[in-house]
Amino acid sequence: MYRFTCFLLAVTIVLWHAPLAAVHAEQRTISVDVEHTQKDLRHAYLGANAQQFRYHYSIQQMLDSGQFGRFMQDIGRPVMRMDGRSVLDGHSSVNAWFSEEAAEQLMIAERKLRFLERHEKTSDLDIDHVQPADYEAIVQQYGIEDAPDDFSREGGDPIWYCPYQWHEFCRENDIPLIGAINDYMYYDPDTGQVIRFKDRPEHFDGAVENFTRKLRWVIDNGYEDLYVAWEIGNETWSAWDPELYAQYARKIIHAGKDLQSDIQLAVPVMIRDTDDPWIKTFISNQPSRERWFTWHEHVLPALGDDIEKLSHLQVHLYGFSSSYSANFDGLEMVSDILADIPNTDHLQYLLTEWRYTGTGGTRHRTFKTGALNNAKFAMTMLSHPRVDYSTAHEFVLTSGLGYWTPGTAGENSSNEGSAWIFQRPEGGGDEYRSADGRPRFDIGPFGPVNRMLNELVIECPELLVHDADLGPMSSALFAEGERDLEWFISANPDRSLIGGVLVNTRKEPMTVRLKAGETPLALKWTEQMTCDPDKLEEPEVPGEEKFWHVQRRDAQGAELSLPPESITSFRATLTTGE
Repeated sequence: MYRFTCFLLAVTIVLWHAPLAAVHAEQRTISVDVEHTQKDLRHAYLGANAQQFRYHYSIQQMLDSGQFGRFMQDIGRPVMRMDGRSVLDGHSSVNAWFSEEAAEQLMIAERKLRFLERHEKTSDLDIDHVQPADYEAIVQQYGIEDAPDDFSREGGDPIWYCPYQWHEFCRENDIPLIGAINDYMYYDPDTGQVIRFKDRPEHFDGAVENFTRKLRWVIDNGYEDLYVAWEIGNETWSAWDPELYAQYARKIIHAGKDLQSDIQLAVPVMIRDTDDPWIKTFISNQPSRERWFTWHEHVLPALGDDIEKLSHLQVHLYGFSSSYSANFDGLEMVSDILADIPNTDHLQYLLTEWRYTGTGGTRHRTFKTGALNNAKFAMTMLSHPRVDYSTAHEFVLTSGLGYWTPGTAGENSSNEGSAWIFQRPEGGGDEYRSADGRPRFDIGPFGPVNRMLNELVIECPELLVHDADLGPMSSALFAEGERDLEWFISANPDRSLIGGVLVNTRKEPMTVRLKAGETPLALKWTEQMTCDPDKLEEPEVPGEEKFWHVQRRDAQGAELSLPPESITSFRATLTTGE
């Protein structure tokens, strides 16, 4: 494979120092090659992981709020990655598309299995081989006297939404989707039974039929063009036998291709550097999970010739340090390891979970992490040749994109009522509460950045070659450590418009002169995002006054003035008049 060995600025860059003044602004020149395209960005679009649609609140509550469309515009119409599981913590997910009955039965089945898994009398029970329909017999066999009679009354109502209304919303707002293919259990409408099929080949055909029923509905209603890809499960390396998963995946591949020949399909992999000291420590402390890191070595060959029918691998990256790999080094590590596995060169990456921090915490609400650092890795993903769509984890939880409160009607929050979902003070405690109790969205520090980059990709979808000997990548290759300037510059196909995003992490201002070869560009406008200097690392409180500010201005000439610790988007032309 093509290995990029340098992570320095991959552009022609000239440094000089301006005369001493009241404020010392370092001056630089960026020159790009407008004649050549480095990467077609039409499939490199930023999005959000929508796993949390399966708990806390429903899509229906968002749609009914009347604010969802405007919020999605404000954060750049992100591609939405739906979830591939059936249930979590007793709440049915978006897989129960077709009826509230299916949602309720999936919810009840999950609660039954969780009850058996946690009960002291069933400690010797192999819960992975228990079907929900076996519940009553197991309760009698083990003499369990405290079993609930009605699980539909335990823990709230099932979360369900109308799939037609959701797809119409996405159509009206130009929101692409990454689809979910179940990997755990499904509801059989013919028998009214919920079937667990993980590692159970006798139930694979039923699970495949469950998926094809969903895909037929998508095609019959004309929504197939909304789906940029479908994932065959979520992080299946943590639960499935690789050979059995390959059997199931091959059935899904054939069924999907039979219905839609151009369907884009992805399988999950967990690829890390097992020589990394942190990974070694993790494995030594949890030896049963060592197979996570070798799962891809078994499952990809087991797919046989059908691997050629796949388009993507599902890759999840968290944290900027080496042990987590949400950086350029991490992406290259994945490519290096895959180079030893046959028939994988054609596979692109769906980064359907990424976060700059390893854990959620509160840093996603700070300008330094939520805006500056997230922007750097977002540009890295956009510029990497094997990354297509990427979705931050998670949509309005810990991505920094925004926040949501369902208002006093919300019954699925841990704090109920008007809580800002999953947004707590530093050190923990109850979720922040909305002052007026109304359903509301609020944009986070990554929201404007996501919008700037997605608008750039739409208007200028060809990443320009940067004229240097450090490898054909933009300077947006953020690995470990700090660099004071990152940028991402692209153009439209006829080169009548050039745009970019620059991130200045210096504590001083900077002046940047933009050129195409030796010709200065002509700026049309700039949009800049800054933060109060004393609030860079302070988590904001949802619904309250922001520490950051966004301002758009008309511009001319070829020089950008970058404020300290800021993000700047621009548009320019090649005609200068100079």
